Amino acid sequence: MSAQRYGPDDTWPLHQKPYWNKALAEARQADWTLTFIDAPHNFGVVSCPAGEHTFGVDKTAVGGETKSKEAIKKIRWCQHGSGQSGSKVRARQLETVRQGLIIAEAKQDAQEDLDRLELQLRTAASNVEEVLLAEQEAALQAAIDVDQAPDPETLSAELDDATATVKRSESVAKALKVGRPTLAKPLLDRANEAHERIAALQDRVATLRERICPDVG
Repeated sequence: MSAQRYGPDDTWPLHQKPYWNKALAEARQADWTLTFIDAPHNFGVVSCPAGEHTFGVDKTAVGGETKSKEAIKKIRWCQHGSGQSGSKVRARQLETVRQGLIIAEAKQDAQEDLDRLELQLRTAASNVEEVLLAEQEAALQAAIDVDQAPDPETLSAELDDATATVKRSESVAKALKVGRPTLAKPLLDRANEAHERIAALQDRVATLRERICPDVG
């Protein structure tokens, strides 16, 4: 008997035990896959998207309910899917963008301070020239300190990746909404919240791009 593989977009076979069906539903929702063996005592093996985490599903073994609960914990701790653990991935992506924006904005602030001080140096009286030179040196050092800041295009690419992750999770939740609206609602709420955070970060990236290239667009 050959095993059959089911992806997250397929309809998975039902287990005879409700507690295993709960674990299988959560795995499918998190983009895991099922290798359906359908042997006398072996239902199959479930794997995460990266193939790094798996769990076996028995048909009649003793302690099946405990094993199913352990499987659910494994699904939620795995960071490769787009279910509850996937929100951690999105959070990390958004935090990376946020930190990048802080550095990039600091770099732009330092550059604008440097430009301002250079203008002042050209028009300042000779008796304050020494003070302004000292300020310019400090501003120049600040610009050097954040010279490795990511550019707006890099930040935009990170946001595009985060958006794609959110949309995958959202599509799974929408598919789940027909049969399990109660389970789907918190997932959709988290997706909406992520979209809002991404939109806010995109606005900041656009503002930063205008500050760096004010004559473009």
